[in-house]
Amino acid sequence: MAVHKMATAVALFLKLSFETRAFAFNLSSAIENGKAQPTNKAKDEPVFVAYTSNRAASADVCVARLESYDTVSTDQGRSNIMTSAPTANVNTTPHEPSTLAAFLSYLVPGLGQIYQKRYGKGVLFMVSLLGMFMLGQAMGQWQNVYVPREGGPGQRGRGNLVSSLVTRWHYVGQFWIGVAAWPALWHYFGMPVPSEEANPFLFNYQRAPDEAKLNEFLVNSDKTPDLGWVYTVVAGMLNILVMYDAYAGPIFLAVPKPPAKESSAPKTQGQKEGVA
Repeated sequence: MAVHKMATAVALFLKLSFETRAFAFNLSSAIENGKAQPTNKAKDEPVFVAYTSNRAASADVCVARLESYDTVSTDQGRSNIMTSAPTANVNTTPHEPSTLAAFLSYLVPGLGQIYQKRYGKGVLFMVSLLGMFMLGQAMGQWQNVYVPREGGPGQRGRGNLVSSLVTRWHYVGQFWIGVAAWPALWHYFGMPVPSEEANPFLFNYQRAPDEAKLNEFLVNSDKTPDLGWVYTVVAGMLNILVMYDAYAGPIFLAVPKPPAKESSAPKTQGQKEGVA
């Protein structure tokens, strides 16, 4: 409103300025032509009136147009001056955080996004992160995701999970990939698994390997196993961002509105008579 009042005051000042300039112009013209008389003649009045009406009408148009701009209230209750600049159509209803969606994305990367019907993003997260995690395990011969357990052959576990995680700190990052890293905990707590004769892969999948055999494998191989566990840790840490994306929900981008149309100003007497 302060800007509106200031603009109106400037327009009124310009109106008075136009009238003063018109009077000075007619007076100087009359002096130069030798027509300045101490008394007002009727024949000189139309010239002065026509000139001043010309300028006053233009100033009246400016004032009328400024006064035609009303303040508008936004959805937040704030008042802004309507201008010709484009405004943004922002969604004023905030998205409620979803703990369920975040938990689903922890279980399986991208599942929370699919729950929120963001299918493209959910499938992208699921394929990329699970693919990276599985690729990292394959590069390490499926022996780089595990939690060492006390009592296992050649292991350095010291009796509790915290100590085991200190020994094998990689699993702290791998854990966040979700269900895909749970078999390591399954083996740590001694849960039942298929026998080695029945299914050797499931029996050894994410089981803490013999440390002597693991060291021999690492010594006789290239840097591929080391790069493999890095892939598994990075995949788990990236899933934390996926969980936050599912928790916060989708982001609505601002869509620009077309410029506001200028309201038509009421015609003045000078415009009705054809005065520009």
